[in-house]
Amino acid sequence: MTLARRRLLNPECQDNMIWSKKLSGASGAKALESITHSIVNDSDSFEMNVKSAQIGFYEVRSITTTPINYIDTPVADHEPNIRFVFVVSGSIAIRQGTTLHRVFSGEMIILFEREMYSTLILEPTHMVMVSFPEIAASQRGVVSGGHLRHVAAASVLSLAARAFFLGLLRPSAFPLPPVEQLRATRAIDSVLLGLLATAENPSASKNDRNAEERAVITSFIASNFSSPALSTASVASQYGMSTRSIQRLFAECGQSVSESIQQRRLEHAVAILLDERFDELSVEDVAKRSGFTGADHLRRVMHHEMGCAPSQARANR
Repeated sequence: MTLARRRLLNPECQDNMIWSKKLSGASGAKALESITHSIVNDSDSFEMNVKSAQIGFYEVRSITTTPINYIDTPVADHEPNIRFVFVVSGSIAIRQGTTLHRVFSGEMIILFEREMYSTLILEPTHMVMVSFPEIAASQRGVVSGGHLRHVAAASVLSLAARAFFLGLLRPSAFPLPPVEQLRATRAIDSVLLGLLATAENPSASKNDRNAEERAVITSFIASNFSSPALSTASVASQYGMSTRSIQRLFAECGQSVSESIQQRRLEHAVAILLDERFDELSVEDVAKRSGFTGADHLRRVMHHEMGCAPSQARANR
């Protein structure tokens, strides 16, 4: 079962919320270390304001901070994250391994937490950070070599993404009902997959390039899954590929095209079933809105993937 699906079905995982914190001095640095597993240097002059929203497996943060130097260390039993960092104002420097990147106002960098990295905030800075487990990216068809990636200030997509994430941080919108949470998650999927596909990656390997192709195709699937006609063959045709070629491309991440389509449809159907605002919809209506051929098709898939019927999912929410 995918991470997104577990979060939809498990009440303990339906944790979309928003909070704000002000951290300052040594006590604030210690609090930050406990939250992010970062080691903060020069904590006496440290001051940071954080607004954070949890949307499914995505964490979106708006951070304003004084100059600071901290080291992010991997946690042994913790799934590594991918982080998209947008610099709204100010500048930062990030070192991972032998690679050092300066990121200025209007620019963006993509970080993979498989390795330890250090961040130097060079001046008072405002940044937006989006984090999510790498396994979630894998289940969306994206598997990367883990290299730092940089997006220049001139990127319209980067600027639009930054505005989109700042717009998400509205307390009045939370908590999100299941369908709205899924819609927000899909919108974030689309934005981040697009950024991964277009970001500069000078050291890109064949695996990286394949991941970028999958990101584009996965975004297409996310936008068209509700059409019953969507299939491996129709997706391959959309991109001028043979069915065998697209199957090989997706086999690298352990999920076939048809499984990716079914995953999107099932997540959509379950979100509707869990949302009391849609109780007037029959199982047949839910199935057809989600791209299944009918209620029997949805029941078979839910029984196979989740061990329960649509009516049970509604009754147990």
